Amino acid sequence: METRLYLAYLARGELKDYYHETINDLCDRYNLVELREKERLAHMTVKAPFLSEDIEGVERIVDGLAKIEEEILLEVYGIGHFDDKVAYIGADTNYKGRNYIQKIIDEFKAGKFDMSRYDHGDKRLHITFAKKKESGGRFDEVVAYLKENERSFIVPLDNLTLMGKNRGKSGIYKIFEMH
Repeated sequence: METRLYLAYLARGELKDYYHETINDLCDRYNLVELREKERLAHMTVKAPFLSEDIEGVERIVDGLAKIEEEILLEVYGIGHFDDKVAYIGADTNYKGRNYIQKIIDEFKAGKFDMSRYDHGDKRLHITFAKKKESGGRFDEVVAYLKENERSFIVPLDNLTLMGKNRGKSGIYKIFEMH
């Protein structure tokens, strides 16, 4: 049976705390029931969703990718939105980090996994806060609130996390610590 997975960086520490506090504030301030029920995890998608019957094979690929020697840092900053549909906080990395993300994409491409138009090394890295359909018709207010409460972070890209969806909610399949 095929399983739908995607590969992400799972936020930790202060970034994770900021994310969840901000989501809770948004839900309380604007009564965003659908956003609260989503229980979105603070993550940055690295490889868009794909199907696989060989979960062990996927795990071997990700485990190999997690074995890197040098630390890669992410700069997380800047509230934005995609076409008034998705509000996010942006992220970026240096040349080495972009090459690493491209290497991840190339490994999955070589493995003949489903590829998306978002699977490329220079994509807009981001962590989604809310989608328009979750904003109770108050998307512009949500984005304005996010901009007023924006913070920035420099965090290590210290994990690759296989994630999947079940009943519309993201869940963790397996975390691979980078070393």
